[in-house]
Amino acid sequence: MTNLSRITSKITKFIFRLFCLILGLHVLFIVFLLAAGTYKVMLSWTLLDVSQEYKKIDAYEGIVLKDYNKQKAYKRSFCGLTETDEPADFSYHGEQLNSTAHDTLQRLAPGNAGHIGQCTLSPDGRRILYVKANPSDEADPTDIVDYSYNVLNLDDGTVLEYFRNPRAGLGVEWH
Repeated sequence: MTNLSRITSKITKFIFRLFCLILGLHVLFIVFLLAAGTYKVMLSWTLLDVSQEYKKIDAYEGIVLKDYNKQKAYKRSFCGLTETDEPADFSYHGEQLNSTAHDTLQRLAPGNAGHIGQCTLSPDGRRILYVKANPSDEADPTDIVDYSYNVLNLDDGTVLEYFRNPRAGLGVEWH
């Protein structure tokens, strides 16, 4: 009987430890989901974006993103967008800021044409800055996850991301 009780005790301890492990993994998973959700909420309330790809864009210093509702202009910094005193034109608030740039984008990126918003040419005319709405699924293009502000290089066709965030409604300007 003592051998049976020892075996039963070991099995009970094993089951208890397994239960604790599974419970701990569930708790870690819930904490991860909360952290990921908090990050998404934080992004939607701020203009945060820590990617550094924008530094590869020639003359990115002249790019200004505009919030028409607040009448504020923003420039890219290390951690996202920061407000700037640089003058910006808030008189236009529409889909196409530059029809030549928009037509070129539709020709070069036909699959994205329905998701491309406001756009403008760089001062030297070699790049196009544009807003692209990124849907969660092409089957439902109205379910927008976030917006990316991209630069298309007309010389080689490469696209670099200037800024990406769930927040919408920022216009584009390039000085």
